Amino acid sequence: FIKDSVSKSQPKITATKHKHWMSDSTWELVEQRRKLKIKGADARELNSLSSKIQAACRKDKNLALQNICEELEYNAQRFETKDLYMKIRTITRQFKPKNWAIENSAGNCVTEIKEIVEVWRKYCVTLFADTYDASDHISITADSEREPGILRDEIRAAIKHLQQDKAVGTDEIPIEVIRDIGEFGVDILHIICSQIWDTGDTYASLTFGKLSTL
Repeated sequence: FIKDSVSKSQPKITATKHKHWMSDSTWELVEQRRKLKIKGADARELNSLSSKIQAACRKDKNLALQNICEELEYNAQRFETKDLYMKIRTITRQFKPKNWAIENSAGNCVTEIKEIVEVWRKYCVTLFADTYDASDHISITADSEREPGILRDEIRAAIKHLQQDKAVGTDEIPIEVIRDIGEFGVDILHIICSQIWDTGDTYASLTFGKLSTL
């Protein structure tokens, strides 16, 4: 219901490219990747598309720099010092060397890129390892005292603290919409959360997650 109301009441927001030198074909790849992320595409497919985007961005940026250099040569020949200075300012950046250092599990500081990558790999393996033990599961009996149900004030507080401009999920409903519809949105989320709390049954879409290490 909310999704249908959003599609009917407001125009579809079109993202715009932030880099002036990016070509339309490269921007189409960026938009394609964004849509695949929303649909929950495979990580390999996203990584492959990201590599294509990076290569296309390098090509577009080099072409833009080449055009600026040609304009610089033209301005220099015509002694147009103001335009020459402004264009040089657009392409020059202060060099800032990068120092890479990280501490491994043994407490030693490593600086080589390969060693740093290996430290992060081991960390991610440990971080995402499944440590769940079924024997440690605490069962709730009929005699157990249940905690109070979820309050609407808790729902309001959760909505208030959500970040702005986050990518929408598979339901394609932005959090700004939930926030704008006020108490109606609070009531809907309260019903959903209370049902999960009372029954212990979670929607399948909420139990599925995909972790991609970057």
